[in-house]
Amino acid sequence: MIRPPNFTTKRLLLKAVTEGDIPSYEKHFVDYEVIRHLASTVQWPYPENGIRDFVTKHIIPKQGENQWVWGIFLRKHPDELIGIVDL
Repeated sequence: MIRPPNFTTKRLLLKAVTEGDIPSYEKHFVDYEVIRHLASTVQWPYPENGIRDFVTKHIIPKQGENQWVWGIFLRKHPDELIGIVDL
């Protein structure tokens, strides 16, 4: 896996997503008011292991090959993944 470069703003950190980030992302991915703005291909309710499958099967293996994905972290909580940016 090729890791994307890290980026920092006054409020956010953008860095590579790892398997260790799955529990915090699961905690933040259950808010329908956030999820409803995503692509219509995102299932609701989201499957029980959906985040784990997404991270381990779609993000990590493809990182740097045909996509770049950054985890979004608040600087005051740098170990708590709250979202992603996917290019």
